[in-house]
Amino acid sequence: MPIPYAQITNFMNSKMYQDKNHPAYKQANAFVDAWFQNNADKLDENNQFKKGVSDKITPAKTFVSDDDLIKRNIPEIKHHEGVKDFPYKDTKGIITVGGGLNVDNFDRYVSLKWLQKDMRRNATPDEIKMDYEAIKKAPFGNYKADFYQKYTKFRLANEEIDVQLKKHLQNDLEQIRRVMPFFDKLPAGVQDVIIDIQYNTGHIERFPKFIRAIQDKNIKAMIMESHRKGISDSRNIDTVQRILKAWTI
Repeated sequence: MPIPYAQITNFMNSKMYQDKNHPAYKQANAFVDAWFQNNADKLDENNQFKKGVSDKITPAKTFVSDDDLIKRNIPEIKHHEGVKDFPYKDTKGIITVGGGLNVDNFDRYVSLKWLQKDMRRNATPDEIKMDYEAIKKAPFGNYKADFYQKYTKFRLANEEIDVQLKKHLQNDLEQIRRVMPFFDKLPAGVQDVIIDIQYNTGHIERFPKFIRAIQDKNIKAMIMESHRKGISDSRNIDTVQRILKAWTI
């Protein structure tokens, strides 16, 4: 018996999309609908894989190095976070740079390899301090990142942005494995979703129902509990798609 479509789309109606005519709403619903229709015979009434079915779902490789995991995820992180080579404040007032890197703490800010706008000279510690203070005093709210260019004299080279992204993701992987020691045994797409949530929120441990859903291989719960407020529709849609693709047999 096909799984009632309403079971999986109710969360979209209540949490993600208020406007049913929105292209994102239609896109996500169509993708989820197609997946459940194609896999209905493999799931039980609780949206979990039937006995024996989940055993057929294995990672593409038994082990993937951290370098490969990071390399695989950097393009998506950059796509969803956006990349700016100058410091700016997000809507919460947090000083940010690169691919969504939090540098609101002065020690963190001064540790970066800041360059003058012409990219020809390194900034001195005193110059960096003045720049940080100028950004710190700048207003925040419904401003686009480019608004803050007038408050700063410095930029980060692309190489430095990538170095910081890799460091961030390496720390994320260490945190993920502390919370989810089974992480390396998961399908690649599920790993990528976990990495994105950790990078975006800094706290995968604050998604215990999502973690339990992964352990239970409960598709409906995985989708519902991966939803995040305060991010773009496209990022939530991408999460749904990667989960469903990962669990396709």
